[in-house]
Amino acid sequence: PAGVSRLQLPVAGAARPLRAAASAAASASAAAAAFAAAKAESRSPESQRSHFANTARRFAPYAGRVRRIAAGAEVVPGVRSVAAYGHTPGHTLFHVADGNQQLLVMADTTHRPELFVRRPDYYSLFEFDAPMAAETRRKVLDQVATDRIQVAGYHFPFPATGFIGRDGNSLRYVPVSWSATLG
Repeated sequence: PAGVSRLQLPVAGAARPLRAAASAAASASAAAAAFAAAKAESRSPESQRSHFANTARRFAPYAGRVRRIAAGAEVVPGVRSVAAYGHTPGHTLFHVADGNQQLLVMADTTHRPELFVRRPDYYSLFEFDAPMAAETRRKVLDQVATDRIQVAGYHFPFPATGFIGRDGNSLRYVPVSWSATLG
């Protein structure tokens, strides 16, 4: 359907599309949306506009070396981009697959999982388009819970990776077991 990004993921020997909410510009490069600062800035919340100049300043030295990646494109073998717009213009997740093993790097989709996984409709003041961010969060969380895809998030508590599980009518983050001992 229009406004939905699809990515084929291996699940128990089958392929299932990972759906992430997207704007009408879903066919445009996810990264290109982030770099279209002049247009996005005028549509962004007033409180977020100062970030555009900072982003432009920080990325300026890399302008000729940044490769824009379209939604659903393979970045390197086994890693695909997934459009997850709402948190920021061009917000992108990365799906990593090796055989039947899968990991979705959720970036800032959930901020703090103990709050936003349980209540995906909550908004954060850091989100540029809060309703779209909530829609993205609901769809992504539902699918990773349904398909048992391991997740990692930027603001997750240590070890910052785990699974999204169903808990009655809601969801919860379940961190993976971790040991300081190797082998």
